[in-house]
Amino acid sequence: MMSGKTVTLKDIAERCGVSATVVSAVLNNRRGRISCSDERREQILRVAAECNYQVNILARTMKMKHVPIIGIMVHWDQSAQGERVVRPSIFFEYLQAQMTILLNRKGLEVLFIPYLTEAEQVSRLRKLIGYGLIGGVVTNIIPESHHAICDFLSDAPLPYMVL
Repeated sequence: MMSGKTVTLKDIAERCGVSATVVSAVLNNRRGRISCSDERREQILRVAAECNYQVNILARTMKMKHVPIIGIMVHWDQSAQGERVVRPSIFFEYLQAQMTILLNRKGLEVLFIPYLTEAEQVSRLRKLIGYGLIGGVVTNIIPESHHAICDFLSDAPLPYMVL
């Protein structure tokens, strides 16, 4: 077992005596593209489990050009009493929890993104998309102030849902 450093495909490949390409094919269940015996496949899976191998989501994102992270944006009210922030409604807390569970089951991770104003919502979303950190967004809107975010989302290069 390796400790103190992140385990890579190359580390697993070296321990199993195969290439990183073979390890990637086995771990991503791509049968047929790379020939690998059942015994070697089992060895690779065992070594990956022993090393507690975790997929490098950023590396996979660059390679596959697919971001498995959904941003859930929730408006948090700022009270008239200064900087005190008021939690979203119980409905949105429940909805966030349920959506996280359902998206995780589909192999997607969730990034929670609270915002106070529509300007902040658009700014944060623009940065996250620009950095390639999210592959979709679910958001609620501020009823009195939603035109900028709706316009932005309609032109955005990713799937979205507005609640």
